[in-house]
Amino acid sequence: MKRNFEKLVEENKDDFFRFFHKVSGHESKLLVKGQLLDLLNEIKENGDNGNHKAIEEAVRYITESVCLGNGIFIESRERIGESHFYLFNTGDRYFE
Repeated sequence: MKRNFEKLVEENKDDFFRFFHKVSGHESKLLVKGQLLDLLNEIKENGDNGNHKAIEEAVRYITESVCLGNGIFIESRERIGESHFYLFNTGDRYFE
């Protein structure tokens, strides 16, 4: 999943950062998978033309996200006991 997740982000970087910009603006700074999917559905309903399928595929593996300023820390888990952690910086538009 780690390579797939990173590949999805790289191939759809603009769409992911628009999504994570919306996540960083949410009033709650701790969001779980269901809340992230709800935010994605709001974006879809507002007529955004992004690649929502790629974002939704990646969000299904995210267990939670924590927002601190421009940074969004996420935990993705494909299997029990196998977590990967990422930092998305919405200001500088990079992830690691």
